[in-house]
Amino acid sequence: ALALTLRQLSRLDDALPHHRAAAASAPGEPSHANQLGLTLLALDRPAEAVAAFEAALRVVPQAGEPRAHLAYALDKAGRSTDAT
Repeated sequence: ALALTLRQLSRLDDALPHHRAAAASAPGEPSHANQLGLTLLALDRPAEAVAAFEAALRVVPQAGEPRAHLAYALDKAGRSTDAT
């Protein structure tokens, strides 16, 4: 909850370690990896965001939200041909 609040307050650098910790402590919970990816995108770190969204999809391969975010992150990372 703190990570989301910090991101909503545009305190992205403060939110990032909390998102990383949540994703690391619950690797079976794709929403944590998805939220980490969104924060990384907001920090203009699309290559790292790709890895986070891919982690979410390893848990729930059919999840639409991480899949859409992954396509966007791939495009931002200059890998638009990988986004299809």
